[in-house]
Amino acid sequence: MNCITLRSITLGTCLQFIGVTGLAVLIVWYVHFQARNFLEGPMVSLVDAHTILHHDKLIPLNGTAHNIVKLTLNGQEIHTNEAGSFSHTLILEDGYTVMTLRAQDRFGRTTSLTREYVYLPL
Repeated sequence: MNCITLRSITLGTCLQFIGVTGLAVLIVWYVHFQARNFLEGPMVSLVDAHTILHHDKLIPLNGTAHNIVKLTLNGQEIHTNEAGSFSHTLILEDGYTVMTLRAQDRFGRTTSLTREYVYLPL
């Protein structure tokens, strides 16, 4: 019957273990850091507070979009600056209007933000 024998742990063995473990942790962190855009997916948000009833036909839309390659407002492409900010004016139809912002990332995933507006002229 063979018994398990314990070796004496030396400083070199301990440093080697710490180095290999540290390298493994660094590799896992780096892979997670590089995959963050894939894990988060596209994000779009509007800065302005949403009110449904408007008496002005032109509504300014200001917001940010991250991890995107394409951003559309009701099917028309709009552009962001380097920081991901965008500014666009929505023209309301008489009565009820639905606005949809759709963002797509480089992997084909999409997210959308829909808001409803009612235009009542004074």
